[in-house]
Amino acid sequence: MTTTVRHEHVSVDGMDIHYAAAGSGTPIVFLHGLGASCITWEENIGPLSERFSVYAPDIPGHGDSVKLGVDYNTDAGVSFILGFLDAIDAPTAALAGSSMGGLIALLTGLSHPERVSHLVLINTAGFGREIAGYLRVMSLPLLGEIMEGPTHRSAKAMMRLVFGPRKKYPEELFQELVRTRSLPGGRDAVLKSLRQGVDIFGMKRRYRLLDSLQDLQMPLMIVWGALDPVFPPRHAYAAAEAAPDARFLFFPNAGHWPHMEEAERFNTEVTAFLEGTPSP
Repeated sequence: MTTTVRHEHVSVDGMDIHYAAAGSGTPIVFLHGLGASCITWEENIGPLSERFSVYAPDIPGHGDSVKLGVDYNTDAGVSFILGFLDAIDAPTAALAGSSMGGLIALLTGLSHPERVSHLVLINTAGFGREIAGYLRVMSLPLLGEIMEGPTHRSAKAMMRLVFGPRKKYPEELFQELVRTRSLPGGRDAVLKSLRQGVDIFGMKRRYRLLDSLQDLQMPLMIVWGALDPVFPPRHAYAAAEAAPDARFLFFPNAGHWPHMEEAERFNTEVTAFLEGTPSP
């Protein structure tokens, strides 16, 4: 059966937000990472919509959502999530976040546990200081503007970070990211978002939240691709140790986006997690 994915817009705190959605039932909201868009969930929306209402918004500053006049700090990110849940009439929802989206999801779960039923963190920021040197250098004034200059070049650099230098990536994915990153305000959005959490030394101290995992009040699932060039696997193991009751899903041959590279297994495992059944 072919799934019909809707692409719609909604106003959240006065911001025009684009999102993809499909299915019915218990809601799950997917949050992409820095410089990406809802396209990163294209292998997950359809299969998971057979059991759930799936929503994948373009976070402000990204994709086809508003870019100009946006506040890019993480407090604004949490406020956006709460506003988006209100806009889709979801008192509570499961949150699944990748990288930067995982950090925003984690902060939302910590500050507003009554709105988050389950939490899925995928190669997420916030589990340690270490981060790819490319992103640390990009956080520097002027150098970041140069590195994020020509859109094709910066998008290719992003693909190497996501999948690793030896892996091929879907051409349609690359072209879509080039398109959205070329929109007015796209480059500034990436740099401002990055610089909120990263400096030349790595993740800023205020965004290292490993110890806070024990304070989460909802079921937690940690997903990690071992070949991630952005965050090292030791972040995943440290998170699993800090939250021993969490489900831990490790992909030895995947990179920064295991939900795309290993979509079938990811979808099966997340379905079991949300339904409270044992891991297949």
